Amino acid sequence: MSTLDEQQHLAIESHCMRLVHDFAAFVDRREFDRLANLFTVDGHFSRPRLPDVVVAGRDRIRASFTQRPSAEFTRHLVHNLRVTVTSPTHARGEFCLVLYTAKVDPHAGEFGACAEARQLIADIEDDFALTDEGWRIASRRGRIVMHT
Repeated sequence: MSTLDEQQHLAIESHCMRLVHDFAAFVDRREFDRLANLFTVDGHFSRPRLPDVVVAGRDRIRASFTQRPSAEFTRHLVHNLRVTVTSPTHARGEFCLVLYTAKVDPHAGEFGACAEARQLIADIEDDFALTDEGWRIASRRGRIVMHT
């Protein structure tokens, strides 16, 4: 790694961690424009359920999410997030993702919507890049490691 001081190193880690958490929040809130803008213009994304299908570019990433059923309600929980700074302009991230899914239920009781029986646990790897727009996700890859 180059000559980054501790404050610079921590700032890069913080920016990249924020991207991971923003992705989870934006996908769950269905804010797909904001989600797509977390990626570099030519960013790559593959879903854990379809690891061999790579979606390239912000517009295609956005479109892939807008095709999700509107009745699907999700919560993406990020665990064990680690960021490794590899240079002043690049970093790598890895984390465990727990995905809960439910159908939107306007009559959900005091405990909210009932989650589906199958929940997914995935390992996710991100590559981050510093761009003119700030830190962005250059690529995200995932694979399912368990399910209930």
